[in-house]
Order: sequence, then structure tokens, then C-alpha cells
Amino acid sequence: ASLLKPPAAVPKAVPQAGPQAAPQAASQAGPQAARQAGPQAGPQAAPQAASQAAPQAGPQAASQAASQAAPQAAPKAGPKAAPQAAPKPRERVGAQPEGPLDDAKAQPDARTLHDTGDLNPAYGAVKGKPFVREEDDKGDIDMDDVSQGRLGDCYFVAALAAVAGRNPEAIRSMITDHGNGTYTVRFKEGGAVLVDNQLPLQGPDNPAYADLGDRDADGPELWVALVEKAWAKLKGGYEQIRGSKIRMSSTDAMEAVTGKRTTTYYTSSTPDDRLLKALDEACAKGMPATAGVHTKDRFDEATITTMKGKGVYCNHAYAVVSVDTGSKTIELYNPWGKETARPKLAIDEFRKFYSVVHVNAR
Repeated sequence: ASLLKPPAAVPKAVPQAGPQAAPQAASQAGPQAARQAGPQAGPQAAPQAASQAAPQAGPQAASQAASQAAPQAAPKAGPKAAPQAAPKPRERVGAQPEGPLDDAKAQPDARTLHDTGDLNPAYGAVKGKPFVREEDDKGDIDMDDVSQGRLGDCYFVAALAAVAGRNPEAIRSMITDHGNGTYTVRFKEGGAVLVDNQLPLQGPDNPAYADLGDRDADGPELWVALVEKAWAKLKGGYEQIRGSKIRMSSTDAMEAVTGKRTTTYYTSSTPDDRLLKALDEACAKGMPATAGVHTKDRFDEATITTMKGKGVYCNHAYAVVSVDTGSKTIELYNPWGKETARPKLAIDEFRKFYSVVHVNAR
């Protein structure tokens, strides 16, 4: 699922480094305008300069040069010198080559392709901090911190919302603030990625993609935008994390974030009682869960209008908020943000509108 969030009013644009198409309003009718049916036309964005740099010489180079510069001295009698400690390797979660992922100034390609015109926002610094707690929040990491931007990556931001709501410490452990405007973001799939506070902007402090969260005297909350940027950097650019283009080895984006196994339930083959029980247990045990809506071609226009009236949009992903097994209802969070209506559906409606449920282990 990868529906694009409808754009809000766009402030005065940040000057661009070169000519580009103006951002266009995305349509809400049916599947997102940004999703492409086949190979994209047009020039590809230039690769990052950092990725073209030659690999750095390893720590063995100096010792090899020294050993070749003069004949080996005869061993001397006496006590041996204590061996020097090997240099500590760069922190990694999984197998990962050194290169642009370790360079905070190597920015992922910000250009994304849209039927109504490409979006190519310029990078600008946003000063804030990873986590902010507002008065009405349970903590400084909450589901409603998540607000999708003008990119069809609802599968990813819905996963972040679900994890934030059920297992906020998994989000906290992903991010290290180095205190200088740079951050290490750790994925269980792909490893550690170094990013800075430069974000693709469509106006001052107005990201084009994942929005900023809560605010306090120190500025806005950055964690969602930072994690999305690191995901884009890991996958080769913002266009490459679109739902129609992403390539993952995990079953679900929550696995890439938490490293825990995800169980998938298809509504067409899972009985009501089993589905409700699975979601009720997930909520009770702090297990993140998401749900994906069927594509538009499954419904007639009257049904699509009814769905929108309930806050349900085709080809879109949601985080599960709560389940009432007594009334057999399911409440969901739309990653378009906390101002967006939260669908609360009876199980028969849920099964009709939604195709799949993912439950991540704890």
C-alpha cells in the first residue's frame, strides 16, 4: 500500500539549485498519483558524490608500507612488547560496506516522480531534536508524531506509527543524537546510517516528505523525518522508497525497524474471531500492527465514497490503534497525521475494506 497524502497549502518555496517542475497537488481519488505503473521516463538523478569516492585504504596499508621499506630486523632476546589493541570497527548492525552511508553530508536524492510533475525539493537545515513531548502525549514518542508527506511510502510511515504506539523504546534505540546536527539511525535490515538535519523542504521548516512532529522551546520533533531520510539513503533515494518501488528482504517494514518477526493475516481467509483475537492480543502485549486497504479497482464509486466518509482510502496503510472484542470493532490511525479522522470499523466493514493485517512480535 502506498497512497500519497494530499498536500496542505504550500508556503513560499525554497529556492532550488536548478530548474524543476513546480510541486503539484496530489489527487485523493483512487491510488496515489505518484505511483508509477512501469519504468520511469526522464533523466535519472546524479549519484551522490560520496558514493563515487574511491574506497579508503584499510588500516593495514601503513603497516604493509613500513614492512616493505626496510629489511626485517633480526629478533632480539628479551621480553616481548605488549600487542597493540586493534582499532575499534565502525558500528554496524548488519553487513554493510563503508561509504556514503557513513557520511552525514551525503544526501539521498530528493527528487520524486509524479504524474502531475516531478518534485525536486532543495535541502535545508531544520534545527530541533529527535523527541519532543507535548502535554497531551503519553510520552515523547507517540503514534501521532507520524504525519506522511508528499511521498507514497505509507507502508513505512504506518509501520513507524505502529511501532511508536506499541513499542516506543524500539524507536528510541534506533536514533543516536551526536549533538552536532548529525544522527545515527539503526535499522535491523541494512545497518547503521549517518544523516544530518538537512531535509528536503517545500518551505521554511516545512518538509516535503515526512512532516515534523511536536514542538517545544528547542524546536520541532525530528525523529520521523530522520528515520525516513535514513531509509531513503539506505535504499538509494526518496523515489526508491515509494511503495511501488521498494525492495526489502523483510516481510514487512516493521521487521526492518524492530528486527522482530511479522505474522501476516489475510482478511479473505482469516475468520472474524481469529482476526479479532490476533489484534486484541497484539494490543494487549504491545505488539505493533498495521493494516492495508484493497486497491480502488475492487470497489464501485459509491463504495469508495462511503469508505472516504469513514476515513478509509484505497491502497493505503494504517496502524492499528485498538480493538474492542465485545463490539467487534477496530480503530485505526491514518499516517496522514493526527488531524486526520481515525476510522473505527465493525469487523464486517474492516474485512470488506482491508485486505491484509501485519502483526509484529515483541
